Amino acid sequence: MASSTKEQMPVTIEVSVNWTVNKEAALDLFKRYGGLTQFEQRILDPRFRSATKDTIPQFEAEQLIQDRATAIQGIERRLTAEMEGFPVIVDNIQIENIVLPTKYINSIEIKQTEKNLAAAEEHKLERQRLEALRAVNTADARAKGILKVAEAEAQSILLKGKAEAQAIEAKAKALKNNPLIVKLTEAQAWDGKLPSTMMGEGAMPIMDLRNKDGQ
Repeated sequence: MASSTKEQMPVTIEVSVNWTVNKEAALDLFKRYGGLTQFEQRILDPRFRSATKDTIPQFEAEQLIQDRATAIQGIERRLTAEMEGFPVIVDNIQIENIVLPTKYINSIEIKQTEKNLAAAEEHKLERQRLEALRAVNTADARAKGILKVAEAEAQSILLKGKAEAQAIEAKAKALKNNPLIVKLTEAQAWDGKLPSTMMGEGAMPIMDLRNKDGQ
């Protein structure tokens, strides 16, 4: 049947419905309407069309395409109310097909394509943002690692220098307090050779071996 959408766009819609006669009322229906076909043509079909035409204009074209279930529920509510009092059950209403103007279909496709492109670009930007954030975190972690290594090396040098300074200070104090250590240090450093001099031929070195008391 022909109808229109909420934005007054012409639409051709194909709908279907199953209906069943109550067994206890079947004979009476035949007597009153002359058979199932007559009942469908005279009673059911006009009301079904009316329920459909009352429902479809409440939906915009895009919504009608994307959300047929809600439109079907609206048709079903109206048809059930229209058929109240008749000995039949209506169910399984379906929107079989929706035909919209070609220009609108093309615009929908273009719009959907633009949405897909926008979503793809947004995904690309988000991925780039995450990659940049990952790179920043990696660089930050590397910098912190380098800093920790430098701090450890500096601390090691400081401790080493402090230890050496303390050793030198202790050695200086020991030398100052005990002159014999100087002699011991010299003896430890002596290579076992006597001093040699260059005084010309025939000259003999003279060494004073006397102690301070002249002995």
